[in-house]
Amino acid sequence: LTMCAENTVDPVSSLFSIILAVMVIFAIVGQMLFRGRFTGALGTDRMHFDDFPTSVLTLFVIITNDNWVNPMYESIDKVGWASAIYFICYYIIVVWFLMSLFVSMFVQNFLLSEQDIIVLASLQDTLAARFFLMAKQKEKERKNKRQDDMSDDFTLDFLRSMSFSASHRVHRKSRQIGQRGTRFAFATNALMRIWAQVVGFSKAIGLSLISK
Repeated sequence: LTMCAENTVDPVSSLFSIILAVMVIFAIVGQMLFRGRFTGALGTDRMHFDDFPTSVLTLFVIITNDNWVNPMYESIDKVGWASAIYFICYYIIVVWFLMSLFVSMFVQNFLLSEQDIIVLASLQDTLAARFFLMAKQKEKERKNKRQDDMSDDFTLDFLRSMSFSASHRVHRKSRQIGQRGTRFAFATNALMRIWAQVVGFSKAIGLSLISK
């Protein structure tokens, strides 16, 4: 309601100024046409156009629709049917057009204020939903990042373990190969020594046989 009142002040004040200007113009024209014509047998009628304030008051009574046809019929009796054009034109311009526009401004601004409230509420809901989705998206990104970090750590640990196992196997294999080489060298030396002894023994036997 406060928003409706704030939005209605400027257009209503402008329209009120237009209505007042129209009343002043018709009051002046009414004085020119009907001055001294609304005097009955019992004296001057309450609604007449003899002076400016009473003319404006008479036109205001016509706006309220309170027996507004009485001054029109009075003018018809005193002036003629042509005077009805004045009252009909005033009634159409002020009551049907300007006053209807006056009421429609209030209704339209009230409806606009309700629409603004609905739009603001929907915008707030939309912003809240957007912030919620953004928060969920950020939380999901954090979880994915943690999972990626954990998978990277697991991969690094696995590679380290595999490299350590491979190096351990290579070292053990090299040790086994070294041990085999040492055994082969020792056996070769032993066989060489035995062969040397056999050769020396053979030479000794051959010399003993030649000397005999």
